[in-house]
Amino acid sequence: RVWYSLPFGALGAIAHPFYVAPQLREIFHHRTRCAVTRFGDGADAGSAPAHA
Repeated sequence: RVWYSLPFGALGAIAHPFYVAPQLREIFHHRTRCAVTRFGDGADAGSAPAHA
């Protein structure tokens, strides 16, 4: 969870659902995609490493 406060009072509150929230969702989706690409999705977490 991320806590933040927008400036500009009512104008900021009006802008939130149409501009700010979608941008934040995309930022965090991008971070998730990059982390999964780099580190995997964690599906094999907890399993012993394969020995060669």
